[in-house]
Amino acid sequence: PIVVAAGLRRVELLTLQRSDERPPTINDKLDIHNVLGTVYTVQGIDSVIREIVIPAHLVEQLELLHLDKPRIVTNRGVSHETTYDLAGGQGWAISFTKASKMVLGWTDGAHALRHTYAKNRMCIIQQNYTYKTALEILSDELGISNQTTLIYLS
Repeated sequence: PIVVAAGLRRVELLTLQRSDERPPTINDKLDIHNVLGTVYTVQGIDSVIREIVIPAHLVEQLELLHLDKPRIVTNRGVSHETTYDLAGGQGWAISFTKASKMVLGWTDGAHALRHTYAKNRMCIIQQNYTYKTALEILSDELGISNQTTLIYLS
């Protein structure tokens, strides 16, 4: 649920941290209108640390998985410091695909959850902003360009 609720990449699950533990490295246009939750940060594939919002109904469950001390996990040969006992990265994506095929008989893969987030969030953001501004906000939330965001929305 966190992936689709916050629009995370599979590897970003491994880099999730409270915003008071690690501030963002960019000043993005995080829009918290219509989102009741807590601000966290993730490290994207470009090493930029950006803010995300975890909805309130998931925060309590997430915090039960907070580690006493960070640990190092490796995903596709890259080490990440993780502060939560969460699955993520390539191993999680493979498990998601297998489970989806077993239960549903088909899959669009774990990355499709990010596309779902993009489409849902765009509808919500547009309640308060023009399409152009909403696209910019969503692009910042996803940590991608406006052009790539348009692909997610198609």
